[in-house]
Amino acid sequence: MGGSERTPAQSAKDLGSELYANGDYAAAENAFTEALSLATQVDRSELHIFHSNRCAARMQLANVDGALQDAKKCTELAPRWAKGWSRLGACQAQKGRYSAAEASFRTALSLDPGNETYRAQLSNARAQMRPPESPGGGRGEPPRRSWADRASSWAVARAAAVQRWWAGLTGDQRGLLAAGAAVAVLFVAYEVYNSLFGHAFYGDPFYDSLADYGGRWTWSFWILVLIGGWKLPPMFGYPPFFGMSLVHFVWLLQMLQNSSAPRRRYSAPGLYRRRYW
Repeated sequence: MGGSERTPAQSAKDLGSELYANGDYAAAENAFTEALSLATQVDRSELHIFHSNRCAARMQLANVDGALQDAKKCTELAPRWAKGWSRLGACQAQKGRYSAAEASFRTALSLDPGNETYRAQLSNARAQMRPPESPGGGRGEPPRRSWADRASSWAVARAAAVQRWWAGLTGDQRGLLAAGAAVAVLFVAYEVYNSLFGHAFYGDPFYDSLADYGGRWTWSFWILVLIGGWKLPPMFGYPPFFGMSLVHFVWLLQMLQNSSAPRRRYSAPGLYRRRYW
């Protein structure tokens, strides 16, 4: 595709921007909606802008709920784009959620410290959170923020921090974290399985005198793990078996086995026979 050639989605976005500049906000909203519906993989890097622009159009139309949805989607797609957080804060302030708005404006300013607009938005949000002055010239009692309000503000700030951290990771770092999470899930599943069927836990001592000493994972557990390795990674954007061949994946699983037997706990010689599920 040439450098000057525009995709249908980008052309619809350009039309929406022109309509917005001319004050035709309803038509602009429709154009941005069309841009989102026409977007393909090529337009993926601009999806946050489409949502941001539609958010602005919806705010002009007093559709605050719709604008809020677009602003949230914008920050999810581009957590390090300051303008998206500014849009989100404006929507939250319009809804009277000043604590959440303050957290969003603070995030926008942290991403773009020199932006005076974001600084002014943050100051305005904080001013809305202050109590009004009393007739005597002093300020009244500080308002007691509810537990839910404080929890909401904390959750918004933490979610924003996590989004910025994740956006700053490279593809290899994300893959490594996903692999580590998969190993942790596998370990927990193995321990739960052992707990349900009375097998040994990680770190339990082994004794050759146990009647069911020997063997490996049961066939049912192997099938469960292999299906998980095949189906779960694509749900998070990774190839089946995290890009490994089936042979390498099975080899890794064998390395992770903490014992050579799914022996039963609390058993005595001859009490249990080895079982294959």
